[in-house]
Amino acid sequence: EWWILKNFWERGLLTQNFKTTMHCPRCNTSLSDHEVSQGMKEDVDDPSIYVKFRADTDSLVAKGVVDATESRPVFFVIWTTTPWTIAANVAFGIPPVLCFLFGLSLMFMVVQFLNKDEPVLEYIRKIEFDTLLFFLGVLLLVGMLKELGMLAYFPALYEVMPPVAANFLVGLASALFDNVPLTAALLNSGIEMNLAQWLSLTYSVGVGGALLVIGSAAGVIAMSKIEALTFGSYLRYFGYLLVAYSVGFVAVLGLGQLL
Repeated sequence: EWWILKNFWERGLLTQNFKTTMHCPRCNTSLSDHEVSQGMKEDVDDPSIYVKFRADTDSLVAKGVVDATESRPVFFVIWTTTPWTIAANVAFGIPPVLCFLFGLSLMFMVVQFLNKDEPVLEYIRKIEFDTLLFFLGVLLLVGMLKELGMLAYFPALYEVMPPVAANFLVGLASALFDNVPLTAALLNSGIEMNLAQWLSLTYSVGVGGALLVIGSAAGVIAMSKIEALTFGSYLRYFGYLLVAYSVGFVAVLGLGQLL
């Protein structure tokens, strides 16, 4: 990765610039967009919940995380500012993404009602418009592939070739299609693989998206911000990226065999 950034820098594909941000004189730090949107108010109520899970102390001691002389129980504490998401998901089986979308829609309507003159959409456009467009395109693409029945063809790869080779090809496909529906289609198909093969699938769908600049949200955002970075300029490094992807795939597969 550093080698790629070094080459981008030497070819003038990376630029250094300045961005004006709101500043807190008390903390001597920059303020986030969320803090600014709240009017930089102090002591803003932000309801949250804490969930505590008891850990297996023996396993933590064996891994050296907890001292062997520790006799007190160990807990993991999870904090969230969206307790309604957990409650709705557990009580009604509602997917978390629908809870988040419902909360976003509700927040948008409330803001529009209370501040009719505020250009809310303009704020969203300035903050995360490129990211929103990317994921909107991903959702549309996934819906199209599902309606055409294309997602069903990926599990069929495992019927005509070894799982390792199929995992490698699925990783290449994730550079064009989102890795989430590909992985979901494979999990729902009931494919049986050993630990090393599952690890190679995790690696391939996670890293394969970086083979093309359009295969990840970070690549799309970078392409929209850096004028010299285009699909064609990134494609020139496809050979190097493919070699790096292949070497990593073999390394992960070997590591899985040792576990």
